[in-house]
Amino acid sequence: MTFIAGMLNRWMAWVLPRPRLVLGVAFLTALLALYTAVTRLEIKTDQLELISTDHPLIELTDQLDPFIFDGKRTFTLVIKAPTPEQGISFVKLLAPRIKEDTAHFKEVLYRVDPDLVKKWALLYLDREDLLQVGARIREHSTLVNRLAEDPDLLTFLQLVNQEMATRMVGELFTGFLGPRDGKPDSEEEPMDLAFLIKTLEGLSGYLHGSVKYESPWSSFFKSEAWDLEQEGYFWEGNKQFLIMIVVPRKGTDGFTATQTSLDSLREHIREVRALFPDVQAGVTGQEALNNDEMTTVLGDMTRATWLSLLGVLALMSLFWRSIRRPLAETISLTVGLCWTFGCASLFVGHLNILSV
Repeated sequence: MTFIAGMLNRWMAWVLPRPRLVLGVAFLTALLALYTAVTRLEIKTDQLELISTDHPLIELTDQLDPFIFDGKRTFTLVIKAPTPEQGISFVKLLAPRIKEDTAHFKEVLYRVDPDLVKKWALLYLDREDLLQVGARIREHSTLVNRLAEDPDLLTFLQLVNQEMATRMVGELFTGFLGPRDGKPDSEEEPMDLAFLIKTLEGLSGYLHGSVKYESPWSSFFKSEAWDLEQEGYFWEGNKQFLIMIVVPRKGTDGFTATQTSLDSLREHIREVRALFPDVQAGVTGQEALNNDEMTTVLGDMTRATWLSLLGVLALMSLFWRSIRRPLAETISLTVGLCWTFGCASLFVGHLNILSV
């Protein structure tokens, strides 16, 4: 303690006769520290920065990054619409806007063309759908085989008419012979006319000049027709949510490198939502969350810094009933904060969401 007191006395003896020199050096070093912080201090938004670099999760993340958009940060756009058709219409209007905005976005992904995987379509069906397809083929094997031998529209209509007549006659002569408890002997369902209806609708559309073609065979193999216009999109929740992946174009503004892209994306969403009031859409994903977190943290930090400085100044002025000494202490506190940021820039190099 005696040694420390002696050092302080000698330091004060040297400082007091040279106030201008000491203040000049203090302010100059504070400005240099502030400049160093602005140019060198980074703010890392990744939540993985909060844990040790030796953690196994870090290694696994590094291994997976090349397979997830080549390690690029992406925005995930989630769209919730009352019907799948509205969701698709929303995406078809929003996607071109994002593609045209090359200043903020590199790429947008929202659909895989079903024609690319048509050869392997059966590999993507659920087990129940596969069983249903097999049952339909066995049920209508005569129609399928004869139509394969003579694939003609007239043949098709004759075969459908023949099968309908067979079903009706069978029901007419055997339907009333069922058990008295009302339960049928056979599990066979009534003939599904969706296939014939789809075919007739296609013929009617062609005769009226429609260029859109919908194959009726999807309704033949399934109780509900497959709408290829709805296939290939990134659906979730039984087609309640539609997903879009947007790759932003990064700037050079540190932790806000993609903030401008995020703001632009949300502006595009607001403009399109004005045309679809029933559709809900929002941006999520790790990159968007990181930007929102850091924007909130830095905004709160800025407000807290100014409020605390003004609060300290007001409190000291109230008790000391003077403004000169409290103002001098506030200035010295500000200089100390600049030195703190400068030291953090030199010895640590970055801040995270906690240390900021």
